[in-house]
Amino acid sequence: MSNPGAPLKPIPTSLRWAGRGLGWATVLSWAAIQIPIETGTAAPAGWLLACFTGAIAMETHCWLPTQNTVAAAGLISVVGSLLAISQGSRSRAALMLNVLIWFSHILSSRGLIRYLLRPWRGQTGYGVWVLVGTTWISAVSIGLTQISVGLNPSLLGCTIQIAGTGLALLSASVWLLVKKPIPEAPNPWPAGFWFALTLTQIFALMVTRRWGGAAIAVSVTLVALVGIFVQHRTRKHPHQ
Repeated sequence: MSNPGAPLKPIPTSLRWAGRGLGWATVLSWAAIQIPIETGTAAPAGWLLACFTGAIAMETHCWLPTQNTVAAAGLISVVGSLLAISQGSRSRAALMLNVLIWFSHILSSRGLIRYLLRPWRGQTGYGVWVLVGTTWISAVSIGLTQISVGLNPSLLGCTIQIAGTGLALLSASVWLLVKKPIPEAPNPWPAGFWFALTLTQIFALMVTRRWGGAAIAVSVTLVALVGIFVQHRTRKHPHQ
């Protein structure tokens, strides 16, 4: 028996990550399974998005506690679901897909913006720029997803989309902030997941002959690639 008042031993890292992985796999698999097979291509899309969402959630755990990520995911998904319902999407499959779409796109977009803005991490206004950049990038990504499945949002619909994405991020920001000033190495993986999601969008838009949306997705991807290249080069040669 341990002595009274002795500090508890910390949970081993491998056991902690195994628990996180099992928990997220269970939740996301349940969400994907809820998408019925009779919806055609929605079922494989659900599994694909569940895999992306699980990977992004695991990367988020590198700098946030589990409860923070779960709370942020819940707030983002609630806002996304309410927005989907307000636009007429009431089927269970559509709402389940919408939850995965919002969570994966917003967190991966936030990871991309944080990686691009890392040189200005300690400057005033950094958090505001992360919020604004994530809102625009994720709103474009979610809008392109809607276009690829046959929806053509109007100007009002696009405005509501951007406002809803900003509201989701604003409500989740308190849980997405790192409370302690810990050293943080550059993490390119969320940016990589964003590129993977965008490439699947480009493929879907080209297959459905949505050439305008595909052109927008390609343009945004090229701009992000240039930004990452410049940021990497600046960090590699800081005195040049």
